[in-house]
Amino acid sequence: MELKKEVKTINVFLTPLAAFLIICAVLISNADTVAAAAGLLIVLFTIFFNNLTALLKEPSLVVVILRVIINLLLNLVLVYIFIPFWTPIWLLLMLSCLGTAVYSDFVKTFLISLVSAVALVIIFYLRVVPNLVSGYTKLIRVGEIVNYALFIIIVSILVNGIVRKYKSMF
Repeated sequence: MELKKEVKTINVFLTPLAAFLIICAVLISNADTVAAAAGLLIVLFTIFFNNLTALLKEPSLVVVILRVIINLLLNLVLVYIFIPFWTPIWLLLMLSCLGTAVYSDFVKTFLISLVSAVALVIIFYLRVVPNLVSGYTKLIRVGEIVNYALFIIIVSILVNGIVRKYKSMF
């Protein structure tokens, strides 16, 4: 698969899912007005940015790297904003890692997924754990997030392995 096809494939599948996650976070959660407005602005920017990069005739490696970094940073901001209100927002970090798994090698995929997983645990600890009352509830919720973090790493590596095997066949 050439880089252009990879960018389009990522854009077709992951960008709409990311947008849907953010829209749900804005509309369904009890997020305050500032968080909701920030979420909407960021989702509009990411849709525009990702579609723009997908339209490039021959996206360079620099564009792809910039796309991964910008999406990851914006997804971290969105997770930080919305995780107290809408836990499924953690899936945005998974989407960043899946994009990396398609574009990159094992080491880059592992590092991006590790950074995302650690960031998820830290964000959760900073934003959610202080608001939990019971020690038992804290234990359950921390266990949840640690499992999500492990899922991010394992599935990213799995997808990268499948993509690399597929690429080597052609």
